[in-house]
Amino acid sequence: TVPLDTSGARPRPGKPRLLFEGPYDNEYSIARDGRIAIIKQGPRPATTQFTIVMNWAEELKRRVPAR
Repeated sequence: TVPLDTSGARPRPGKPRLLFEGPYDNEYSIARDGRIAIIKQGPRPATTQFTIVMNWAEELKRRVPAR
């Protein structure tokens, strides 16, 4: 996980911190309370890039309105 300072004109990433150890697959589940479950799988290739998604909860609310 990386803290993100959004107080300035441009977001600035902070110091990375290990959140989980081990190889994980891209399978996960998000509970209503916001907790995330990640499924541990076998080995996978090393990642050479990553994507930062900001305000993903708001985007999710926009795409999947509450019933």
